[in-house]
Amino acid sequence: MHQIFLACGHRFGLGFVTSVRNRPQKFAVVDHALYDVKFYPYLAAGEDPVFAVTGGAQTFVCRAIYQKDNAIEILRWFKDDNADVQLNSLAWTKSLKNEPLVCVSGDDARIKIYNVQTGELPRVLVGHGSLVNDLAVSPTSPTILASASADHSIRIWDLKRRSAKNPCAGYHENGRYLLSGGLDTVVNMWVLPDLTETSKDDESVTQVHYPHFSTTELHHDFVDCITFYHDLILSRASKENRILLWKIDGFSSRDPVPSPAAAPTSSQLSETRSAFGGTFQRLLQFGAPHTNLFYMRFGLFHQPHKHPVLAIGNEKSRFLFWDLQRLEEGIDAQSGGGDDVSVVGTPAGGPGTGLRPPPFRHHHHHQQGRRDRGVLGSLAREPSVASEASSGVGSSTTSGSAVGLAAVAGASGGGGGGGAGGGGGGGGERRDGIDDPFTSVAAHKRITVPKIAFATRQIAWSPGGEWAVAVGDHGMVVLFRRWD
Repeated sequence: MHQIFLACGHRFGLGFVTSVRNRPQKFAVVDHALYDVKFYPYLAAGEDPVFAVTGGAQTFVCRAIYQKDNAIEILRWFKDDNADVQLNSLAWTKSLKNEPLVCVSGDDARIKIYNVQTGELPRVLVGHGSLVNDLAVSPTSPTILASASADHSIRIWDLKRRSAKNPCAGYHENGRYLLSGGLDTVVNMWVLPDLTETSKDDESVTQVHYPHFSTTELHHDFVDCITFYHDLILSRASKENRILLWKIDGFSSRDPVPSPAAAPTSSQLSETRSAFGGTFQRLLQFGAPHTNLFYMRFGLFHQPHKHPVLAIGNEKSRFLFWDLQRLEEGIDAQSGGGDDVSVVGTPAGGPGTGLRPPPFRHHHHHQQGRRDRGVLGSLAREPSVASEASSGVGSSTTSGSAVGLAAVAGASGGGGGGGAGGGGGGGGERRDGIDDPFTSVAAHKRITVPKIAFATRQIAWSPGGEWAVAVGDHGMVVLFRRWD
């Protein structure tokens, strides 16, 4: 049985829980919002997971330690030289010497790359003309970094290149596609050009003007989080209080990559434009009450041979969890779903709060009423490579201000599909089935942190799924541990 419990909550500088080791006195007070958290993905199996958190002008790197006090050990604490900068995004990569590097960005349009091992700032990427809203590193090549900006562009940086000034758009050995979402409510999917033969001395810049899929029909507000779940897609927007699961008709990462000429142009006046022979099919929506704010991002844990789990925190100090494998297995949803659990900081080895994600049924139909049983199971569980919302590669865009990034790698994704597309829609919340893609599936488990009111901004899973960390307003960090 897969279970989750809250190991401890940390409010840096405000004394919520004191199990924080090696806290530097110079940077002890963190009372502003923390906007992003990511685990280092390149550790060897069995090592304690390391994660980075950023917000305000500060970025700190921590290790989660499963000992008597469930401590968070602070390894590095970086403070930006611009005290007024508002950092909002980070991504992990590594040097050619395998040194861990953390990339951070915010409202000053620069991307800073810190060496966690040495504590130095070896590189600053300059090129965007406005704030950078998201960063993503390729799931197959740590030297390819994508950045999404309010300057209406997505830039791809090849970190092998000697120049730190010029970005490059490109595709590497296995990465194929990039998803982006924007302040203009548009969701795009980009096909990447080939970068495999580009030398580190090549200063040329490739531009990609048109995505191979684009729609304004899915969301009606700022799209701030989007990711692949194999060939399916999860996305959310502010003020909608839900996460959508959907697919692009006819798209399969197993098929040959379409040519740039296949991309529909802006002259094709349509709310949805696609190079894959259809529109899109809305499959499910997950009810996430009190997630109206912009920049509230969900986290997806998705690794082979383990239950995939979708999680998001809301504005009411509450965390919502869905076990996606239960959807695929088609088990009845009546047993124990949606229970509320209040949680306090609990030392390791103490009485943790066990979560038992309930089973639920497995069938869908799109908005026109046709049944499409097994869509999630037949696509999402096939052996392809998928990434979290901020792990990918990308291309340039001329659409509205880009906010979210996600990428899918390789040629071994799940199959596409036909069917009519749809968009918009609201609906109530239900626990006992997933017949209607416009009716929300309730969370299978809810955890509330008591006595502190905060909005969660991001939640991230460790590579093996043993840990999850959420960050949010007032310097709040919440640490979860999961076990079988």
